[in-house]
Amino acid sequence: MDSSWLLALSGVRRAIGIGYAGEACSEADLAADTARALNADFCRVDISPEAFFDAIPQAVRRMGLPIADASTVVLGIGCASAAQSSSICLSGEGADEFFAGYHIYRRSEELAHTSSPWHYGCAGVMEPEQAASLLKLERPFPTEHLVKQLYADSESDEHLSRLLRIDCALWLEGDILFGINCSSRSCGLKLLLPYADRRLFELSTRIPAALKWKDGVGKYILRRTAEQQLPHEVAFRSKIGFSVPIGNRMRREPFRARFEAVLFGPQSARFFDQNQLRHYWSAYLEGNDVMRQILYAAYVFLIWVRDYGI
Repeated sequence: MDSSWLLALSGVRRAIGIGYAGEACSEADLAADTARALNADFCRVDISPEAFFDAIPQAVRRMGLPIADASTVVLGIGCASAAQSSSICLSGEGADEFFAGYHIYRRSEELAHTSSPWHYGCAGVMEPEQAASLLKLERPFPTEHLVKQLYADSESDEHLSRLLRIDCALWLEGDILFGINCSSRSCGLKLLLPYADRRLFELSTRIPAALKWKDGVGKYILRRTAEQQLPHEVAFRSKIGFSVPIGNRMRREPFRARFEAVLFGPQSARFFDQNQLRHYWSAYLEGNDVMRQILYAAYVFLIWVRDYGI
């Protein structure tokens, strides 16, 4: 919905979308239908498994940090494709964090009544207990203190608004905007983010949480407003999210061998408990997809260590 509304408001006549052939998580087909309905040309960029995994080291070098978010790799490919035909591009980042678009927010009231009324948000990679058992640290990094402070610093009395504060700081600013800025600048593309505007952020903080998440629908007030320019089925389309289908791909050859060579290579034992890492890898190979994010984070970190000679 976010990008569709930008397309409708801007009058731009060309749209670009990222797809994964044969993968259900791709929004490219829906994006193409919406672009046609808005009389815009649509360019689809399909990313193969080979292209994705080959681009991981490029993304690490581009950002200079081991960001454990697979979408930063995809955004780099997308920005490079867009830069081939345009020097300026609009993108829809910011709407979910300002107006409560993610599915986790449906649990906001449940989280508010637990013993720990804060969350690690969309930026979480692993639980503190998992980090303590996997990482070789002289002293653990108290991530919960950071989240508690962000939660406490919020001036809102609404729990959902406090969760949005956490995700704006850790996820939107610390991951999405950082990654997309690095991706666009590396290929000379000027990326405009209308939703991620300070004025819109300040407006969103004055809107009650009940109008952001309403009747099980995230970004409710934004969707109602977008409905003035978009068909109802587009404005209220269920969120799919910018997912990257790497879960099963990491189990397949030749990618499995590539991961194992890095995860259990000579540098790994400096930072990770090898028994615990192999336990997580075995669980993942047996079908435990919860382990995927932890293993991908370890892989990207070790690529960063290797390429920067740390």
